Amino acid sequence: MDFRQDPLRLGRVAAAAADLHVLLDSCRARHAAERFLFASGPTGGTSNLFYACLYPQDVAAVVALCPATDPGSYYEWCMAHSQEGIQREIGRALAAAYGGPPEENAAIYAQHSAVRHADRLTMPVYVMHGTRDDVIPVSQPRRLVGEMA
Repeated sequence: MDFRQDPLRLGRVAAAAADLHVLLDSCRARHAAERFLFASGPTGGTSNLFYACLYPQDVAAVVALCPATDPGSYYEWCMAHSQEGIQREIGRALAAAYGGPPEENAAIYAQHSAVRHADRLTMPVYVMHGTRDDVIPVSQPRRLVGEMA
């Protein structure tokens, strides 16, 4: 198994998810586990939703607290939100991770979007997000919930 040192680099997100799938298969074989509960805060919640879209058969339920659910629109929000600060830093990190802004790599951003793959989220999904979050807008999970309704 290859546990990626920098999972945000282009291509490593899907590879890290594939590594986790292999690890969970090992847990199934050794411990008679079937499916797993994924629960995390913002970054982990985002990753959990992405994983659940890729491997829904592995996931019993997802708890995602304050997740970014669509990296393309989140990038746009970050870059428009402020001249500097954490939002811009996150926007630049997303562009570095995905090999550029969404207009240059739309397919990769779409591949990692829980919103675009909401139909694969067939398990129970609990999303919680505060309206005063200035790092990830509440519109991100609201859009996912809208797609799942």
